[in-house]
Amino acid sequence: MNKQLESEIEERKRIEEELLAEKERIEVTMRSIGDGVISTDLQGRITSTNQVAEALTGWKEEETIGKQLASVFHIVNELNRNRCEDPVQKVMETGGVVGLATVWFLPALIDFL
Repeated sequence: MNKQLESEIEERKRIEEELLAEKERIEVTMRSIGDGVISTDLQGRITSTNQVAEALTGWKEEETIGKQLASVFHIVNELNRNRCEDPVQKVMETGGVVGLATVWFLPALIDFL
């Protein structure tokens, strides 16, 4: 029984090391992407952002963790200044690709809101 327990502990350690290595690879990838990237869980709560997303939204990553994406990322119709439909929510509802309105902007870029 002791040998089986040792084997299970070793296996668990190996899996934890693999998960840590994968997490590090993802973090490096996130930092190196030139586009803004915001990751969420299945409920739409932010789990991470990269520096480009911080610049685009005006929020630091540590301020966004756990917040609903719609409270941090919103786009506005450039012509009428109305908030556009949340494209991320639409993707989560439909599971498909969603296009953005042709004329939009992020208010954080010009201190609109």
